[in-house]
Amino acid sequence: MSTRLPVALALLLLAAGCSKDGAGSRAPEETELGWTAWEAGDYTTARTHFLTAVSEDDGYADAHHGLGWAQAFLGSLPQAATAFTNAQSEGLDTPDPDAGLAVVLRDLPYLDGAIASALAALDASSAWSFSHRPSIDWHDLRLVLAQCYFRKGPGTYDEAQAQVDILDPANGLDPASPPTWTVGAITYDTYAEALLMAIEALEAAIGG
Repeated sequence: MSTRLPVALALLLLAAGCSKDGAGSRAPEETELGWTAWEAGDYTTARTHFLTAVSEDDGYADAHHGLGWAQAFLGSLPQAATAFTNAQSEGLDTPDPDAGLAVVLRDLPYLDGAIASALAALDASSAWSFSHRPSIDWHDLRLVLAQCYFRKGPGTYDEAQAQVDILDPANGLDPASPPTWTVGAITYDTYAEALLMAIEALEAAIGG
């Protein structure tokens, strides 16, 4: 009797082996180990586990997602951006990859991309926080926006100021009023200097 599988059954088994949820592979296990290491601050070990997960199942979205955060914290920014994009391509539709992309693209720098990613994450969840490290949250995204709008130049200082106002409603900066250009008890000669110092003070407070 022939032991060859019917073609339809063989194709079904092949599809199961390539499942985007990691079924039939060690991708879920390796991804979980990766997140455990990442949450403990061991980003190198986390990257190894996530890379193994991706090699086990290249369609497993959360493995790409975790790899993005590991690469980001190891300073491998282009690789992180690719991993976050892959996670989205494989169907991960939470705000998390956009949040990661926002930070990575800010630092590459690709300011317009960072702004778009931060806004997308905030549009999906205005009170976003990262489940694998809740201290990373919407404040960081607002800070990314303030930084990027400031770096784009005077034409977007008003948008930078709007983000500062959300993060620090009592900042009091007014571009038309030199007496308000005071940050940390220091009064600056220009509004741009004062706005930059306000953003840097927020960065120190938020840790972005």
